[in-house]
Amino acid sequence: MKKAHIVSPAAVVLLYPALFSDQPLLGGYQPPCGGRRAKHDDIALTLIVATYLYLYESGEVRLKLKREGMEAGEDRVYVYPVSPRVWEVSYLTRKLKNVVKNEGERVSRVVRGDVKVASPAKHFIEKVFENDVEQLFSTNGVIDCEAVKRYAEAAKSVKRMLDRYRENNRRLYRALVEEAKKALRDVQERGREAGKGF
Repeated sequence: MKKAHIVSPAAVVLLYPALFSDQPLLGGYQPPCGGRRAKHDDIALTLIVATYLYLYESGEVRLKLKREGMEAGEDRVYVYPVSPRVWEVSYLTRKLKNVVKNEGERVSRVVRGDVKVASPAKHFIEKVFENDVEQLFSTNGVIDCEAVKRYAEAAKSVKRMLDRYRENNRRLYRALVEEAKKALRDVQERGREAGKGF
């Protein structure tokens, strides 16, 4: 396994997706080293929520809830970088490089790219896999499953963190889920997969 970066929370979600999603009836995301499949939509949302809660909990970013939207009735989550190189943590943090520390930016705007795709969930999974998993765990295109096994406990730790926020800080957790859904909606090609609800 290469040592260039830390292993991101998004990476461990992709390595152990069964912890974070029900099994789909058909298809779904197949982890690289075996285990049951997971729903693309569930995993894509979890990648984003887990990444930003982890960064918040570790002190690498600040998260702030702001009441905005129609008649200021919706919680939106703004992220403020604290660590200077936090943008290197994951594909999902790459745009933090351009966020001014004291100004912050909505999480959904930081996460989304400038592309339009037919399947946002699959797009984010593929990009995170390429950047967060393959760069650390693959040699000549082959994933090192022995190295992956060493991150089983890390995946359980991410799951416990998500459960803790879901129970003890529901407002932030739910707002981050909505930010993740918006990020996926924002890259959805118009007219494709009509009716896909995030």
